[in-house]
Amino acid sequence: MKRQPATGTGRLQFLDQFRGFALLGLPFVNVLALWLIATPIVSLFYLSSLLMLGHIRIGAKVLHPLQAYGRMALTNYIGQTVFLVGIQRLILNGSPSTYVVSTLVSLGIVAFQIIISNLWMRWFQYGPLEWLWRCGTYWTLVPIRQKTGNPQA
Repeated sequence: MKRQPATGTGRLQFLDQFRGFALLGLPFVNVLALWLIATPIVSLFYLSSLLMLGHIRIGAKVLHPLQAYGRMALTNYIGQTVFLVGIQRLILNGSPSTYVVSTLVSLGIVAFQIIISNLWMRWFQYGPLEWLWRCGTYWTLVPIRQKTGNPQA
């Protein structure tokens, strides 16, 4: 595999997302200002939509599997990093992949982690890395097993 210098293949993706606006005749500064204003507003919309969805019965059932996934956030974050780096190095041989392939692999990993997180939380109170973190901050071994008669999922 031939190595290419980073300067030849790399580009600033932040600036790259604005290149299509040049066709509309909009100055870059206006587009950047619009992006800086719109991004927090769209983020608040998504956040408030998820919060409102959690308050209705159907929404609560849809979002329930994410509860265990969120309680194991550190484990899932580190797991995603290890999986994605491993897949990139072993399967894709370090070749640049397309956005579609990267997105599908990432969604597959998240779906797998949601399933595993829900299974894990049936028997344990914390994720493995959350448990290590808790033991380290309390300077004592914290029980990790779920109390009997208290299934989580």
